Amino acid sequence: SEMRDNFSASAKAQAEMKQVEEANERLGKIDKELATLKLLIMELKGAEKEDAAKAFVAVTQAVKPFLAGIVDGELVMDGANLGIQRDGQFIYFETLSGAEQLVTVAAIKAALATLSPVKLLIVDETSRMTEDNGSKFYDNVYNAIEGGLIDQAIIIELTPVIQGALYTNTKLINLTK
Repeated sequence: SEMRDNFSASAKAQAEMKQVEEANERLGKIDKELATLKLLIMELKGAEKEDAAKAFVAVTQAVKPFLAGIVDGELVMDGANLGIQRDGQFIYFETLSGAEQLVTVAAIKAALATLSPVKLLIVDETSRMTEDNGSKFYDNVYNAIEGGLIDQAIIIELTPVIQGALYTNTKLINLTK
């Protein structure tokens, strides 16, 4: 009986050791799979960054006709910062004049419209642009429609009824070919 108990305890210990070995093998496989997944994720993130960089290059090219004659320089990214490259100097978007910021944002919207399957541009608050910039921007948008870059533009101008009032008159400009 004692011998049977020893044999049973030994068999039980061997079974437990085998379970531990199998668990360690599974953990080793899981560690390898995890390492493989981490490498794959790193590769995908690299590809995403590369794709994002390519997409931004497309936007910077598409924005040019809309900034023409209004903002001096070229739209670029410096790391994670958006700005204008002017005379060899990077100018952060945040430090551009309010008029340049407004026109640049409107131009980016226009550029994205040119890259979209539905080439519709909707821009609001163009009344905040200076008269000269607004006129040039409208000309650029009109030329983009004529050139087939976009199909339609809806431009919304909001002007206060009374200076400082919340209520506004709305002027809707719909440009199509």
